[in-house]
Amino acid sequence: MLLSAEVETDIAGDSVTAEADPLALLNALAEQGDGPAFARLAAGVAWDVYPPAEIARAVRLALAAGAPLSARQISAEGHRLYPEDAELAQMAHILAPPKVLGTSPANPTRYLDQQWLQRHAHEYRGQWLALKDGTLLAAAPTAKQLKTMLPPMNGILVTRVA
Repeated sequence: MLLSAEVETDIAGDSVTAEADPLALLNALAEQGDGPAFARLAAGVAWDVYPPAEIARAVRLALAAGAPLSARQISAEGHRLYPEDAELAQMAHILAPPKVLGTSPANPTRYLDQQWLQRHAHEYRGQWLALKDGTLLAAAPTAKQLKTMLPPMNGILVTRVA
């Protein structure tokens, strides 16, 4: 048996049990767009008995069924089982939860830049501006020209005044 428990699913009016081919059942649920039923059934499948191509197919079926979290779980399990499989690795990477790679503290002087813009932006319509700590460093008609005018430093606000 490929499922962790007996599951009865009603597909197209027919009652089938978990003893049937789980991928065929998942395919039918995907065609119906029944994401919740797909997720319930997929959670009980023992993916270690399937080759990588079938697991990749199940990921695509999960997406078609409207079960993206199931797609994420199936792809992660498939990649764990077959780390050398390029398609499963790509699926697991694409469907993985987002990661925060780093944060930096808020720039407390950005408020000064915003205040300067509120008072003076009308004087620079259509221009690109560089501000730091509430002080105008440079203004130019294009971003490329502005870049050539700036020294290399962090914390510069670059914006275009519409």
